[in-house]
Formats: sequence, structure tokens, C-alpha cells
Amino acid sequence: MSYIFNRGLFSTWLFLEITATPVSKLSPSNRSHFPAY
Repeated sequence: MSYIFNRGLFSTWLFLEITATPVSKLSPSNRSHFPAY
């Protein structure tokens, strides 16, 4: 069960990293408009 939880957590982190990187590169000030995870 912990393996499934860790895998889901890693997938969520990876997804946020991939989606947040282009936004921060384009305009770092816009990160304040997104909800903090």
C-alpha cells in the first residue's frame, strides 16, 4: 500500500514540476496566481 501511495505522490510531484517549469520560465511573477500545493 505504501508503494502505491509513494508512486502516486511521485507522479503528482512530477506532473506539477513539468507543468510549473514553463510557467516560471515565462513569468515568475505569475506563480503567485496559482494555488500553493
